[in-house]
Amino acid sequence: MTIINSYNSKVKNHVEYLNKRIEHLESQISNAFAEFKEHPYHLHSILVHDGNAELGHYRNAELGHYYAFVYDRNQSVWWRFNDHNVTMASEEEVFTESIGGTDSPKTAYSLIYINDKIAK
Repeated sequence: MTIINSYNSKVKNHVEYLNKRIEHLESQISNAFAEFKEHPYHLHSILVHDGNAELGHYRNAELGHYYAFVYDRNQSVWWRFNDHNVTMASEEEVFTESIGGTDSPKTAYSLIYINDKIAK
């Protein structure tokens, strides 16, 4: 019986330690990046890869074409920069072309955010 009581005590101590550790981690998670909430960022531009060349089931970033969408905060419009062609794009076009998926060879390659203070 002494062995069982000893084992039971060890298990209880370990459970207590784990519960305290969980509390600590939950606190860290809830406070993570709290300072960034004071400095909101906005999506500024999207680099898009257009190409369906695949190696196995992975897309090959070396093949295809790249272009960018940039948001103009002064005019509240998106611009498509595609080589020497610069055209206005609707928000629907921007996000449709950026989402990609199995139906489209286009997909966002990189997202660029800017600080709210810079954006204004």
